[in-house]
Amino acid sequence: EACMLLFEAAAKGGDLAYLEELPELCRPLLGYEAKGAWQHVLPVVTVIFSGFDDMRRSRIGVADLVAWTAARFARSRGMLEQLVQARDKARGGELNVFGEELAECLGAATSALGPDKVLEVAELRLLETPLNDRGFESMSRSWLLLVLKKSIRRTTASFFVSRFLPLATALKAKAGQAEAANQSIMGKKYATLLEQVWALLPGFFDEALDLMEALLAEGGKFAKQLVSVLLNESTLREYVWAAFLHACDGAREPPSKLSEALQASNRACLQTLSGRILPEMFNTYLKMHAESTGQDGTRLSQGRKLALDAVRSFVRLADAALVAGLFKKLVARLLKVVSGEDEADKPNALPLAELASALVQHLGADSLDLALKVFAPMLSGASATSEDKVVANALQKSAYKAVFGVIRHPACAAVGGQEGGARVLGLWNTLRDSRQTCSPAALKARISTIEAMLALTDQHLAPRFGEPGVRQEYLQCLTSVMPEILFHLRDQSGAVRDASRECLHIASTTAIKQDLQAEVVALISAGLAGLTRHSKASAVDALSRLLYEHSARFSEDLQDYRLIGVVLLLLADTDAQVWRATLKFSKVVVFVVPKSRLPKHLPQLLRMFDSKHLASAKMLMRAIVERLVKVLPAEVLAETFPSQHQPLLHYVQRLVSRQRRPKSTRAVKQEEQGEGEGEGQDAEMGGDEDEAPKETWDAFQGEEAGETKAGGDDAAPAAGRKRRAAEPPTSAVMAHDAVQALLDAWEEESDDSDGEGGHKRKAAKGKRKREGEATSTWIHEDTDVPLDFMSADAAHSVLTTRAAPAKRRRAQEVGAAGAMSRTDALRRTGLRFAEDGRLVVAEDAPAKDEGEKKGGFTLGTDGSKGPGKVKALSKLAAMRQKRAEAKAKAKAAKKGTHTIKGLDAYKPGKKKADGDAVRKGQVLEPYAYVRLNPKVTKEKFKDKATASFAKVIKGAKKGVVRGLKAKAAGQQAQEDRGGEGQEKEGRQVAGEGVAVSGRRGAR
Repeated sequence: EACMLLFEAAAKGGDLAYLEELPELCRPLLGYEAKGAWQHVLPVVTVIFSGFDDMRRSRIGVADLVAWTAARFARSRGMLEQLVQARDKARGGELNVFGEELAECLGAATSALGPDKVLEVAELRLLETPLNDRGFESMSRSWLLLVLKKSIRRTTASFFVSRFLPLATALKAKAGQAEAANQSIMGKKYATLLEQVWALLPGFFDEALDLMEALLAEGGKFAKQLVSVLLNESTLREYVWAAFLHACDGAREPPSKLSEALQASNRACLQTLSGRILPEMFNTYLKMHAESTGQDGTRLSQGRKLALDAVRSFVRLADAALVAGLFKKLVARLLKVVSGEDEADKPNALPLAELASALVQHLGADSLDLALKVFAPMLSGASATSEDKVVANALQKSAYKAVFGVIRHPACAAVGGQEGGARVLGLWNTLRDSRQTCSPAALKARISTIEAMLALTDQHLAPRFGEPGVRQEYLQCLTSVMPEILFHLRDQSGAVRDASRECLHIASTTAIKQDLQAEVVALISAGLAGLTRHSKASAVDALSRLLYEHSARFSEDLQDYRLIGVVLLLLADTDAQVWRATLKFSKVVVFVVPKSRLPKHLPQLLRMFDSKHLASAKMLMRAIVERLVKVLPAEVLAETFPSQHQPLLHYVQRLVSRQRRPKSTRAVKQEEQGEGEGEGQDAEMGGDEDEAPKETWDAFQGEEAGETKAGGDDAAPAAGRKRRAAEPPTSAVMAHDAVQALLDAWEEESDDSDGEGGHKRKAAKGKRKREGEATSTWIHEDTDVPLDFMSADAAHSVLTTRAAPAKRRRAQEVGAAGAMSRTDALRRTGLRFAEDGRLVVAEDAPAKDEGEKKGGFTLGTDGSKGPGKVKALSKLAAMRQKRAEAKAKAKAAKKGTHTIKGLDAYKPGKKKADGDAVRKGQVLEPYAYVRLNPKVTKEKFKDKATASFAKVIKGAKKGVVRGLKAKAAGQQAQEDRGGEGQEKEGRQVAGEGVAVSGRRGAR
């Protein structure tokens, strides 16, 4: 990690001399001796190549680029060869360890040096290697295609023409030959390789260095070939779309200084080809729709989106007159299909509408009226038959997109004065008339169009709100559109909900800036009188956001009586959806209403405890109570708070008082862990009445996102909410965290024992683990020795973890003397306490007899061999061993595998002895055997059954090895002595060795 930071800094600083030395220095790290560290070495090498790429992109000119890249390749070639060799020789298991890092390293080298330099070191052999070869991937280096696909950029497109186009042609011929020979599998493999080769094309068009030369060479031969693939090759079409998209985006907005130098030539090249390529793109899009019958809808939508993005990007570079002419041709064909004049072209109605709507935002100002005339009638979208209805709904969606493009057009936004206002009001009339006929498929497009329309209204009509006619027209527009916005605030689609909320925000902000607060509140409050719970809850949601964002602009009368007083009445509603929406409104009230006016709303707010849906929103209610405790006096809350919920009030009051303590020294550590102060806390709104909220609406509302609807204890902490930072102490007494936590625990214990509420809070086991610093503190006090809090040793008696019950029952050793308690420790050191509490030094004890036998531990020894009775520790050790054997036996039986019987019981006592030892009381012959379990004789238990023989097989192998060694020793002795008798003796010794050492393993 240090090397990576250092090398990155060198690259940013432009220290080329330093970076050039690194490839040779890092080569020893890529040897086989360091293979275990490649997982950490390869990222460092990746940073070196990335540094070269950054300098190449930002500091090198186009004229010097080729020479500069060649010089870097000469310095890095040795390391690149090692990387390619490592990938060729890597196996599957090794690739699981460092395969990803190796691929990223080779990709960084490709980006820095170019694919031509990489292929000099790692040559592709796709055609020379048979596909049925087991090592095809490493021998042909087909793995390199995936690396190149992710890393090729800022290179010459002509290299694709000279190197990869012939390869693609050969692979296509191979696939055709395999299909002709009825070798379908081989044909599919060659087709897959063909797709992988064409998948490299978008990378060559990403900031291409020679785009004009590549596309226009030989009369535009390469461009014609790309258009041919676009029209005729459905499997390769998406790569050509992506290539044109990258080329156009780079020409419009260069991402690097290198692209800025080539922007003029690339833009001129694409403008020259737009007249030939754009019509072919339109024909290809129509053909895609014709071929889409029976195909996967998800993949089709992705392909169409990619195609439309490429068309939009190309249109932005084309001449305005060319785009206008193409648009007129499209809408002419579309009108003929819609009017029924051309029934043969009816299947192309939808793709024609999609192409025309994609061009609207890039048309000239003189073509916008034509777009509105064509697409405005399609907003109705009604038809008779079901087939025609599907097409009509799709056309309606495209029409809304076209109107959206007109509204967002720069020319429409630039028109001002009365002309601009008249055009805006005309668009409002068009949208209002099409409300009832909007299909669910076009709903998202309609809401987005309304959002754009509200933004345009704010731009054009807001400066003219002083005119009575304009103000009245705008109110009429709001009257027509506000019910629709409220209705979709709780739509099933997330995109529709987000667009509706943004519409509400824009409309309310525009109206309130023009002093239309009362009118907006009246429009939204009308939804409270709805007959459905959906309309009521949506209206409450809208009023909640309105009050949160614009409370400072509301008058006291409007806010208290016409808004808060009316909405809080719904806390008595029996519907859960309405009640929860009102509860969220109550939270907004306690956060935005000034402290001086909050007590008048307190009785209405506390009616939330009367609902039967109380258990579904406890965390939300707790947030409300916390805010009330922070801003209102305790006596005011005590008088008004329901008696049955007083324990919740007391708990929150203690919690808030604890939070107001000074910050803890733990704050730095918790900040490093992402648990800093303020995370998960409620939004602080500020003390001034006119101060705006400090949090956005999404952040404020998101605090209840993780709340569950299951009931729980009122005092339980919020699920998913991070613990607030511990409050710091300022005095010497509070200097230790454990002491502060101890006092907190005492406070909770004393408060719980006061009998308030008639119950004690139960501490959950999981909570104790998460919040151990607040509840896991104990004082260790000896019954015989008093604890002196003034002594320096008192802090050691404050424990942060409590011992287990069994360990607490057993005495623990304390001090160097090995005493079992503090009293014994004092006694063994010659000290004791008198009855009056004084410390007494005892007299020296008489010396023990020198000849007295010292006691020792007998754990693990055989007490039967020594004199006297069996010692207690040996007896305990035997009992523990017996229990362990019984547990192991039960565990083995539970697993259900074969078990080895007698292998350890008949083990000889001597080290060098072999075979089985005969012991008294054993009647089995042979002594050791395998007890077979019929359950594991099936094939699926093969591994378990084989593993149960591991000990036996291991012993057998060991015996055979010993026997062979003995045989070899006998033969050597026979050769040395040269006698026949010696040879016989050696054979006998060898045979005995095999029998003795192998007997135990075989059994």
